[in-house]
Amino acid sequence: MRSEEEILEIAEYYDYFEIQPVANNEFLINDDDITAVKSKDDIRAINKKIVELGERLGKLVVATGDVHFLNPRDSIFREVLMDAVGYQPGETESELYFRSTDNMLREFSYLGEEKAFEVVVTNTNKIADMIDVIIPVPDKTFNPAIPGAEKNFRENTYARAHEIYGDPLPEIVEERLAKEVNSVIKNKFSVMYESARRIVKFSNDNGYIVGSRGSVGSSFAATMAGITEINPLPPHYVCKKCKHSEFITDESVKSGSELEEKACPVCGEIMI
Repeated sequence: MRSEEEILEIAEYYDYFEIQPVANNEFLINDDDITAVKSKDDIRAINKKIVELGERLGKLVVATGDVHFLNPRDSIFREVLMDAVGYQPGETESELYFRSTDNMLREFSYLGEEKAFEVVVTNTNKIADMIDVIIPVPDKTFNPAIPGAEKNFRENTYARAHEIYGDPLPEIVEERLAKEVNSVIKNKFSVMYESARRIVKFSNDNGYIVGSRGSVGSSFAATMAGITEINPLPPHYVCKKCKHSEFITDESVKSGSELEEKACPVCGEIMI
């Protein structure tokens, strides 16, 4: 048991005090380590003491529900979760539902009608009025940030494109890549692509097969970023040695997999 001086010193630290319905703290009754709580009346006495401390120190006392779920019947969900982490039946509170104002006024009626209204209604509204309106996540879209994401995205996609198609890039490759890369950066999606690129690279480096896809508007950029192996350009040949390429744009061939083996007309290497 702490001394009166110790209690006052601890209490001075807090901006305001809270008291909760008796059911919220009934578990204390069966706690062998807490000898001061043997009944529901002991819990009410503690709440009264907190109210007295508030009056003595000039601090607000508010009645709170410690709400964990909406309706009483929803307690089953909390019980399942608590059981999963090792709690035994009866070890956790089961009445942490959202109580109405009338319910709370009845709960704290032992404080007297005037004081019950003060802690349930008046003081809770005072606390609410002290809190600024804040939005934890900004309006509209809010993408995470990775330093250098835009630069890395652009450099990696173009580096891969030059590795496959040479420098300068074929016009069809340059136009498609520029359109998609600029669109991704303009709409602040670079971090998404950089994140995906790192995940796919890490997985591949560690021997994991990765199935991925890019959005329709940026699938070639995703290919060049190493996110996906699907190349959405028209069917084409490209020479790994001299970078000569030939695109079939008249739709006579639907997929590159349908193309016959062909030697590069520039260097004689078998093209891919």
